[in-house]
Amino acid sequence: MSDLNKYHDGLSPAIACLGRKKAPMGKKGQPPLPDDFDHRFPAPFGESIREWLTYKAERKDFYTPTGLRNLLTQLYNRSRRHSAESITELISECMANNWAGIIWDRIERQSARPYGNNRRSANRVQPELGNIWSELIRAEQIGHR
Repeated sequence: MSDLNKYHDGLSPAIACLGRKKAPMGKKGQPPLPDDFDHRFPAPFGESIREWLTYKAERKDFYTPTGLRNLLTQLYNRSRRHSAESITELISECMANNWAGIIWDRIERQSARPYGNNRRSANRVQPELGNIWSELIRAEQIGHR
């Protein structure tokens, strides 16, 4: 270990970071949200994102400016593939389970299931749709005679 490393390791974290430029932080240690935040993320969705940032701050887990920019980009891109309501529910579920991050696999799995999470309801709905379809075909055939 060099003398410089010994010296640096012996310093308190507050003194060791002197000379480093810190990014501007908003309230509670989070970087400020971009100016176009409210435009990109309308009211209910934007509020759930703010709630997520508050949740992370309460966990003492703050985003860096780059991390926040990537989170917002990911949320914006995901909102183009999934509804804002489903993402809001996912964020709420992640906070309720005290998870450190947003588990995107959960929303991907839900969107892959055409009838939701309940397999029994899917098995009930599919035959009902088949019966309705059969009745519509029969009614159309009767009408064309």
